[in-house]
Amino acid sequence: MNAGKDDPAAESIPIRPFVHNFRGEGSVSWARERIRECESQHHCCTTSNPSLLPSRLLKIVTSIDGSVTCVQLHRTTLPKVGSTTEKYATLSYCWGGPQDFQLNSSSEDTLTHGISPSTLPKTLYDAVQITWNLGIQWIWIDSLCIPQDDPEEKATEIARMHLIYGNSFITLSADRASHCSQGFLHQDSLPILATVGYKLPFASPSGKLGTVILSRYRSNSPVDDRGWTLQEQLLARRVLRFTDYQLHWSCRSISMFELENTGTLPSLYVKKIKRGYETYRSIHDEERDCRHWMDVIQEYTRRELTDGLDKLPAMSGIAESWAQAAKDHYLAGIWESHLPLGLFWSSAQPFRQSEFQAYRAPSWSWASLVGQIDWFDHLFTKVDLTIEVKSCTVNPAHAQALYGAVRSGSLVIHGLLQETVLDEAAVPAGMDEDAEYLDLELADVHLDFRCLGDRLKLFRL
Repeated sequence: MNAGKDDPAAESIPIRPFVHNFRGEGSVSWARERIRECESQHHCCTTSNPSLLPSRLLKIVTSIDGSVTCVQLHRTTLPKVGSTTEKYATLSYCWGGPQDFQLNSSSEDTLTHGISPSTLPKTLYDAVQITWNLGIQWIWIDSLCIPQDDPEEKATEIARMHLIYGNSFITLSADRASHCSQGFLHQDSLPILATVGYKLPFASPSGKLGTVILSRYRSNSPVDDRGWTLQEQLLARRVLRFTDYQLHWSCRSISMFELENTGTLPSLYVKKIKRGYETYRSIHDEERDCRHWMDVIQEYTRRELTDGLDKLPAMSGIAESWAQAAKDHYLAGIWESHLPLGLFWSSAQPFRQSEFQAYRAPSWSWASLVGQIDWFDHLFTKVDLTIEVKSCTVNPAHAQALYGAVRSGSLVIHGLLQETVLDEAAVPAGMDEDAEYLDLELADVHLDFRCLGDRLKLFRL
């Protein structure tokens, strides 16, 4: 629901009709004002490590008239980069598949000498243009700043995501684009108001009759369905999102749309991840802390990954940021202090488990599954725990990436076993009274192994 700026309904309706020109001075000026306000008034949005830069950055080179002429790749360890406190932007976007042009051993020299921005995929080109328009000369883009053909260096850079996005001056989010070739500053795909909205009369508090506009709104953008972008946006100090209809600003202090008069506070879990959770932990018990972590995991597992092996790496930045605040031990997606509560998850999409067969996590970790998971939140259900975790270990795939991919893991639990019969038929006559009977269909039980026959006797904790 929105109302025109000069319409009487604007007295009560703070949102204005959608902006269709992100290249216009109005949108750029609004973004600059949000940056100025954040820098001068939001003390919690400053970084504690402004001197920590990514290993590589792209420098935006311009001509005398201010137009962008070249993009050059720089190693930040080299003196020519300049001050170690240089501001840089980061880009959060959807790859949409294999990249035609990316950083590797054969393209590094070309990128170092500089390329025309017009040769970049449209989303990357738009990011370079808007970065310069915001007065920033440096930008970090994963496909052009992380060597894609060097597994060890790639793992090292992914392990630094919490620093790359956390120390970034601003993150640009290309919400509108589902592929890097689409761009996010264009106008041609924006909906015409007459085809998507309804105009209704509205009586304002002053007694004047105005008009409100009801328009369709896509709640989830392509970026919101991509696994990697969750940590990119949670770890960032400031995020400028280019949605279908208008700009959206969020930082550690406030969140607002371009056409709103006032902002709102960020959601709790976003705010807590961004600002650390020492305060949260000091007033909540470990059970609530586990619940909060699993909320993040449920949101993350709802999203899709092009490469299933990225399940743990794609959120390693969140995990490392959390670990630094909590001083906890990370076990393939589960925190040691959360055991055994962290094991109370189940698959929300069991029919998808055949989609990915390669090993990426031990079976007791949610990261071993495909698709979204559910977590048994026993806040309102009394549960007596009769199990004890004796030991739990994981072996990381890369020594420098402790929160990323794992090679193996083991879990040893001590507890009482109960004989259980899983069956798809009715309870058979003469059933052993000491055994519990569980109907597979009614109990919504999904086995992670193939069962021969309709009935299975086993022991469960």
